[in-house]
Amino acid sequence: MILQLRNAIAKKDSNGKIIESHDFISCPACGFHSEKNVSELQKRYIGKKSFEFNGDANGAYNIARKGGLVLKKISKFSEKFRDLSLMQNQDLTITQNEWDKYSMKN
Repeated sequence: MILQLRNAIAKKDSNGKIIESHDFISCPACGFHSEKNVSELQKRYIGKKSFEFNGDANGAYNIARKGGLVLKKISKFSEKFRDLSLMQNQDLTITQNEWDKYSMKN
């Protein structure tokens, strides 16, 4: 099964040229929908700087978070073995369970 989380809505002019577009994330498994969550945040922060959900920024943010996990793995490996040349690619793998636990805490 393929699950599409990231989506985009585009408005086109009469020539088919995209004139406006915005991203959203929708997860049927857990019910998360960024459009709903963004509107709730906007209500909470009325009067503050406005913001818009950006799927690219969300992806970049989570890639950076995974990079932080990789750095922790490198640090732990270095403490344990003192020789990073012994490190293998699989030592840097982040399992789905690891990611779920980390993302729920942070």
